[in-house]
Parts: sequence; structure tokens; C-alpha cells
Amino acid sequence: AKTLIIDIRRTKPTLTIVPGLFSQDIAGYSILARRTFEHSNDLEGITIYDYTEPATNVVVTAKQGKISFTPDYRKLIMDLYNGEIHQLKTNEPQNYRRMRYQKHRIVMDAEGFDFERSGEGTFSRGDRELSAQVMLGLVDSLEQLNSTARTKALSSSLEHLDMQPYIPIPEQVMKGTQNRSQAIIKALNHSRSMERMIDFQIMTINSNQKTINEYLVEIHKKYAIPAASIVFIFIGAPLGMIARRGTFGVAATFSLGFFLLYWASLIGGEKLADRGIITPWLGMWMANIILSILGIYLTIRMGRDTLTINWSSLRRFVPVSLRSPESSNTDGNEVL
Repeated sequence: AKTLIIDIRRTKPTLTIVPGLFSQDIAGYSILARRTFEHSNDLEGITIYDYTEPATNVVVTAKQGKISFTPDYRKLIMDLYNGEIHQLKTNEPQNYRRMRYQKHRIVMDAEGFDFERSGEGTFSRGDRELSAQVMLGLVDSLEQLNSTARTKALSSSLEHLDMQPYIPIPEQVMKGTQNRSQAIIKALNHSRSMERMIDFQIMTINSNQKTINEYLVEIHKKYAIPAASIVFIFIGAPLGMIARRGTFGVAATFSLGFFLLYWASLIGGEKLADRGIITPWLGMWMANIILSILGIYLTIRMGRDTLTINWSSLRRFVPVSLRSPESSNTDGNEVL
């Protein structure tokens, strides 16, 4: 979708220009078009402020114009027709120039419009756009980085706690007060350096773990949401029979209630899993677990209710010729 949007903008760059509003997407220029056209790159009522030369104020106006790109999409070309160019140097205010033209072309760098030719890896995909297999590979890579960070933090901690082989300070160094102060300052600086290194490794581990949780949440979500369609079968069938005996309001209430329950469980589980409060699989499958329990209960309840058959309700399906003469009560009601 990102690539398609950029391709559309390359084909029709006027999509970024809103009629009646100045566009400053291109560095050094402020462009105003009073009218654009949906099926072409034509413009009408154009005013351009050129700030590329700080010592000179340049204003370009045109009645009509057309916008396009060079074949490599690195330059934006504006062909202007029937307009004027106004120039005024800031250090020479008495020198004012006004030029009229029938056709004028301005070539601008297209970097501000993001029209640079992009490689395959220019647009990074988010966790929702990646496949489960790719995210599992990323999780393995992040876990290896965390393992390396833990090893570095542990070695730094052991060195900070002086559990590494101790190297004594020479006696002649400790004799003088100045040397002793320098040794103490050096030791304190070394301790602070070790502390900063340990804090950095801990921050790296926490950041990687947060990313791992987000990837695992999306992996489980890719399977939990499709599985929810099966869970809702066990809920929808019993609720359909129960709601059939009531009004539309009863059916709507049941549907909205179960939808809100599933939505709240899914969103709440995702947030808790992203923060590391609960495991990712529990956060994504919690809604399915809750609804599965309700669905199984309702399905069993529906099965038990259907075992009790109301035989009197079946008499309308029996032909009249097959009914016995004794199938009428004294009060005129037929029985099967």
C-alpha cells in the first residue's frame, strides 16, 4: 500500500497540492494553486514564492501551469504560462524587476515530496504487515541480542563487585596523598563507567524484550482472530435459538454484549501483553478462552433443551387421514 501510494503521487503529483492553500512540501518554495484538476496535472492561478536565494525575494505568478517529473523522479518540473516574475534584492531595495513571460519553466528538487527512486528495502513493514515466519526470525535475533547483553552485564557486574582477579596497587603509589587521591578518583570513575555500561545493557534488554512481546502478540493474533470465527459458531447457534423467542432488541442486546466482551478482552489482552504484564499467548487467546467456555455451556444447554420434545406441536405435520377418530377431545381440540 505504501508503494502504491507513492506510485500514485508520482503519476499525479498534484494530489499533494490543495487548492487555495500554500504547499511547502518542497524545500525553498511555497506554492499556491487556486484550482487543480482531478484527471490531469494542470493548475490554474499559480503563485510561487522562491526562497532558494536568501538575498533575493522572488515571486512567480502564472495563469496556467502543469506539473511533472523528470524520468528519474529526482526533479519536479513546473511549466508555467502567461505570468510574471517579480525580483527584489534585500540589500538593494531600489532595484526592483518585473518580467512578463508566455512560458517559463522551474526545476525543483523533489526530495521534499519523497519522490526519490526507492530500493526494495526503503519501506519497512510494521509488525502487522509481516508474516508469522518472518516475525519468528526477528524474535530469535532479538533473543540472541538479549543473551549477549546479559553476558556483558554479568561480566561488568562481576568486575564491579571485584570478583575478577585482583590487581594490587603498588605500595609506592599509596604512600603519597596525591597519588592516593588519584587512585581513588580513578577507581570511582571506573565504577561509574561500569555502572553506565550495566544500565545501558539493561535498557537494551528491556527495549528488545518489549519488541519481542509486540512481535509475539502479532503472531498469536494472526491465529487467534481466525479461531474466533469457530468460537462464535458455538455462541451464535444457541443465541439464535434463544433470541428467536424474544424481540429484535433481545437479539441485538445479546450480539452487542458478546461483541463488546470479545473486543474488550482482545484489546485489553494485547495491551497487557505488550507491557509484559501477561504472556503474549494468554493476552491474545484470553478472549477465545472466555468465549469458548460460554459457547460450550450454551451449546450443551441447547442440546439438553432440544431433548425435551413438545409432541403436541408436531400434530400439524400429520395428515388428517392418518389421525384416529379418538384424536379429538370433548372440547373439540385434536390430539396426536
